[in-house]
Amino acid sequence: GLLDTLATTPSVTRFVDEAPSPEKLAEYGLGTATKLRVTVGLKAEGDDKERVYEFGKESTDPNFVYAQQKGRSAVFTLPKFIPDKFTAADLRNRAIFKVNPAEVARVEVVGWGDKLGAPSELVLEKNKDGTWVAAKAPTPGYVADPAKVNAFIAALGTLQVRSYTGDTAMDPKHGLGDPKQVFVVTLANAGGGHHLHLRLGGPADTNGTTLYAFTNRVPDGKPIVTVDAAPFKAYKDGPAAFSR
Repeated sequence: GLLDTLATTPSVTRFVDEAPSPEKLAEYGLGTATKLRVTVGLKAEGDDKERVYEFGKESTDPNFVYAQQKGRSAVFTLPKFIPDKFTAADLRNRAIFKVNPAEVARVEVVGWGDKLGAPSELVLEKNKDGTWVAAKAPTPGYVADPAKVNAFIAALGTLQVRSYTGDTAMDPKHGLGDPKQVFVVTLANAGGGHHLHLRLGGPADTNGTTLYAFTNRVPDGKPIVTVDAAPFKAYKDGPAAFSR
């Protein structure tokens, strides 16, 4: 989206100075005083492998800023919303739940405290034929539905972070320790190593469209994020979502 902004916005709103001196560049907030520099790499032959845009101070019209392209001396103005998008953008990867279904050999789910009176555990494993079966279930006679289990794993693989909270530790507001709200999913490979660990908590907004989540996939020691609630609704309603 940021690259589209650069590509689709008219490159020059108004030329200001064709050959500015270093002193004038400083007045524009450019040169050594540049406030923001954006470098775009190009798939190109020869020396033309990047575009460098420099953004400076607001012009006499506060809706525009001074700008310059590296390799060209002219100073021009551009709409202020362009550098604002770059400075305000959160460019972190939101597709952090990368799951290879072929590598998953065990699914552990703990939850349903609000439905069953206390958190209960469901453990699903692949048998020697590669079919999902229940190794442990909240109720006797439980029969897993392989198609439903595979659909759940596939859904985890497409899940994206809605927002990074920046929280470094669990707080009661997250509901991540509430036995009536918590829903824990662990995917393991054949060797027993954790492929994914995800703990869901309470709603992160007043409409309940997002949930707080704790995951081992977030770097920088800030593991609490929010995710969409909809993909988990049926599974949080009860263990029957995985059974025939």
